[in-house]
Amino acid sequence: AGEQPLFAYCHGWLSSKASVKGNHLASFFDKCTDEHGGKVKLELLDLNDDDEVVGTMTLSSALSKIDAFYARHGVGQKKKMCLIGSSLGGYTAALYASRHPERVSRLVLLCPAFNFRHQLEHLLSEGQEWTKGSSTFETWRRDGVRRFEAPDKRPEGLSVSF
Repeated sequence: AGEQPLFAYCHGWLSSKASVKGNHLASFFDKCTDEHGGKVKLELLDLNDDDEVVGTMTLSSALSKIDAFYARHGVGQKKKMCLIGSSLGGYTAALYASRHPERVSRLVLLCPAFNFRHQLEHLLSEGQEWTKGSSTFETWRRDGVRRFEAPDKRPEGLSVSF
């Protein structure tokens, strides 16, 4: 039998490695063993640019976090990863796999945000003028953060670099 791949979970936008979904998956993996009876571990990656600060995730920071995980655990670049990604983490995992197919053996994508730009434009246009040059857009640009309601109804800041 082949060597067990590395398993890593990539969280979505406005989330972190402390997400309920990621921790639920990790607890499931804790109960699993490979064909040799060894433990199977799911690494919960924090894809935010500023570790533990929700809303600072960028594609470049997320891709570099996956790179760093692979560098730490790739054992001389011989192991392959199974990336599990949710939402923007799913898009990021797919993008990483397309750039590094030699490092990724499997993808598990949970509602990947393949159309994220269109969805964000739609979100931003609801009830407010969000065209470039509008006061709302310029305020976000000036402050560098915009508050959005997270799925659990708490306000979360989204950092955007312009």
